[in-house]
Amino acid sequence: MDGAPLSAEMEVLLDHLARRPDGWEFLSRAPLENAAVMLEVPPAVIDQARSWLESVEGRARLTWALLDIRRKHREIAAREPGRRPRPGLPRNMDPRTLLNELEAYPAGPDFVRRGPPETLAVLFGVHPEVVFAARKLLEDTEHGEVRSR
Repeated sequence: MDGAPLSAEMEVLLDHLARRPDGWEFLSRAPLENAAVMLEVPPAVIDQARSWLESVEGRARLTWALLDIRRKHREIAAREPGRRPRPGLPRNMDPRTLLNELEAYPAGPDFVRRGPPETLAVLFGVHPEVVFAARKLLEDTEHGEVRSR
């Protein structure tokens, strides 16, 4: 590993990691595709960062870069209190809203039936429990069990 500047994609990755309380853990353990979607970088960047974490030099380089980004976030927060970096937390959404959003998605509601719940949760920025509840709602609707409120 050389001392060249980090790529723009690696900086995006670190910026997103700096916003997550579980940054390193998420980068290390999340399935590759989920990490790439959540951190908004190509899977190759996730692979590169993971390989760097395996060496002392690579881990140090990423850690220093991450600390620098977090320092910048704190400076922005101090200077502009209303402008805080968004945390990487799920949106608060009810299952009906998720189903409405899925209608505009190319794969449509069928995707909620067959898609991996973790992938759906990542794509729509919701907790997996919302996906399970949407599946149940869709199933109940298909069987005529949903009553109007």
